[in-house]
Amino acid sequence: MLTPQGLVFASQYDQILAHAWSHELNISREALALYFRLGYIPAPYALLQNTHMLEPGTWLEVTGESRVRRGRSSNFQHTGSLIFMAKRRTKLSTPPLPLL
Repeated sequence: MLTPQGLVFASQYDQILAHAWSHELNISREALALYFRLGYIPAPYALLQNTHMLEPGTWLEVTGESRVRRGRSSNFQHTGSLIFMAKRRTKLSTPPLPLL
């Protein structure tokens, strides 16, 4: 939930509802209709108005200026090289851990 005050991010609705910024949220009629039709609410829809679920394999970036950028993990730039660099650094700087 992105508000003028900031971002509220949680994996469960009870966590969102416990936040002070969410007290005026209403149930989304569109999402409720999907629930009755399908038996679940597919992403990106969400039960509460002005909230959204991330679809599998997607990412969300919110800047300090409240700009939102979304994309698919397969389209995330530099992912491969960053992972490679992180693995290489770990191998060089971390002694192997024993397996228990």
